Amino acid sequence: MYNGIGLSTPRGSGTNGYVVRNLSHLRSHDTAADRAAMEQAPMKHREPDKEILEHERKRKIEVACYELQIQLEDDGLVPFPL
Repeated sequence: MYNGIGLSTPRGSGTNGYVVRNLSHLRSHDTAADRAAMEQAPMKHREPDKEILEHERKRKIEVACYELQIQLEDDGLVPFPL
């Protein structure tokens, strides 16, 4: 037992007996001052990342190529899938 927390003995509990923190627990530190500051501050505008935009553009081209390939296969113009 650690500071009154945990098991007095780990026998039969299916655990190793160590007390660990729950890292997935989120604590709220939201105060009235924080909320007031957020309401007064304007939202910052972020420019989109150029690499992400380039990837999206390439992905759209790739999807169009696949759709054309499927259409040609369905029409029988391509003898086998590429």
